[in-house]
Amino acid sequence: MTSQRRATFKQIDITRAIRGARAAGAENVRIELSPDGRMVVQTVPTATDQQAFANPWDEVLQ
Repeated sequence: MTSQRRATFKQIDITRAIRGARAAGAENVRIELSPDGRMVVQTVPTATDQQAFANPWDEVLQ
């Protein structure tokens, strides 16, 4: 028989993490939740973010 564990995070915790990331300017947010209660928030770069870091020599060298 397995015992049920209580969740170490709540829906409001996830909502706050997403809102905080979006308030910081991230459009796409990915959240990983671990059974040990760890929450990892990652921002996924958009196409415009990748263009902002483009190197002008990339076109020359291709």
